[in-house]
Amino acid sequence: MPITSLLTISWKKFFSQVGVYLRERRTPWRLRILVSFFRGFFKNPMKALRYGRHLTVEMKSVLRFNLHLHGLVYLRIFYEEAGLLGMTPFFFWGTLLGYVREKSFLRHDYDLDLAILAKDYARIDRLIGAMKNRGFSLRLNVPYKLSFWAPGGLLYLDIDLVYPFRRQMITSMPSERDGHICAHSFETSSLEPLRQAFFLNSLQIWIPNKPERVLKKIYGQWRIEKKAYDYEAGPLNVIKDAESLGIGLRSFTEWSQTRP
Repeated sequence: MPITSLLTISWKKFFSQVGVYLRERRTPWRLRILVSFFRGFFKNPMKALRYGRHLTVEMKSVLRFNLHLHGLVYLRIFYEEAGLLGMTPFFFWGTLLGYVREKSFLRHDYDLDLAILAKDYARIDRLIGAMKNRGFSLRLNVPYKLSFWAPGGLLYLDIDLVYPFRRQMITSMPSERDGHICAHSFETSSLEPLRQAFFLNSLQIWIPNKPERVLKKIYGQWRIEKKAYDYEAGPLNVIKDAESLGIGLRSFTEWSQTRP
């Protein structure tokens, strides 16, 4: 094996171990950012320098850097584990927008967004266990939504549950701000049946049946780039009176008791 390959393996192992140390010892934030940059640099120097120019102590800039440097790797792990469980998670929200509009991750995005249909919900506990075995940790686990921290704790992967409600497909979750139910509606035909596609010409993924219609429902003029976006108030399909319609913890309980 060439000496350069040995050096590469050595550096990768070194920064992997440093990443474990940082997570366990709660090392200062600036040092975690520095290690994150060097991990990215040894993986892809040009890309690391490109996105590293905007790297600051602000959390979103760090998440954004890790999305573009390591996002594909973490997506591949997630799809491997979900596939072994027979699940079909599909691109959603900003990750779907990046796939359709830019054929990549959005330049200003900072997380991974996926969703699952109701038929896959029964396997969610097994998915959590499988992801923990791959180095992920649980960031959020509430009705309708699941979120993982990727290894290193500097990028997260969100999973929304999409379930049927009054001839529509609904996503909903308790607001992280005040606890009210934040819900959004979609036409069933725009989501199902799911379709397979390739992301960045290498990873086989699932996408909604009609992704452009999904994006139009959320963003309206989705072809126009908007850097500032509020996931609770921004979507055009937000349901402002979700509780009054019966969307919430009670409807989730009733649905989950009768799921396949």
